[in-house]
Amino acid sequence: MRNPMLLGVVAVMSGFLMFAYWPVVSPIFFDSADCGDITERPSLRKNAPQSLPPLEHNIFCSMRGVVQSLHPLPAVPRDSRIVSLVESSQDKLVGVKYYVKLAGDKVYAVLAGDRDDVYRFYRRKDTLLGFEIDTVGHLFDPSADERYESLDRGLRSYFSIPDSEAIRVFNTTATPKDLWPKAVAFVALGVTALLAFIGLIRTIMLGRRQA
Repeated sequence: MRNPMLLGVVAVMSGFLMFAYWPVVSPIFFDSADCGDITERPSLRKNAPQSLPPLEHNIFCSMRGVVQSLHPLPAVPRDSRIVSLVESSQDKLVGVKYYVKLAGDKVYAVLAGDRDDVYRFYRRKDTLLGFEIDTVGHLFDPSADERYESLDRGLRSYFSIPDSEAIRVFNTTATPKDLWPKAVAFVALGVTALLAFIGLIRTIMLGRRQA
């Protein structure tokens, strides 16, 4: 490819796509943080604020907590024929997610409806109140990313959260390995941008030598 204009367009477009894609793949390039036990945050905030783990946007972290909400906000796939979440068999709950409030801070966890411990707990008690989590998940601020705009509105409406109140969502159904295909695509864009830039420089230098 010897057309400098085309090389320049490829380099710029690849760089632009990398910039736009970075918020999606950035968590995979950093180690998972420790967000601590959410139930302990009120005590830490009062007695030892310096040791309060920050709940940053768009990171993977380990978190412990207890469900505080009596009734979860269910998210059911559009093609699902589920009539009763409690009475449905576990295999029919694939793709179903429960949004629940965790005790201690404004953190709302996402739980998979077909997860063994979630399924057994909900089926036995007809609620997720008191369910304990201790896992790694994706933590994010739904108001900070337009991809989660509808989720932010839905949570605030269901749980009566004021628009002025900052919240965090902890998605336990997401893991760092889920981002590997997107990370590979991101790296491919980087290689494309680099090769196009090198080709552009070589084409310009060759043109000057022949002038």
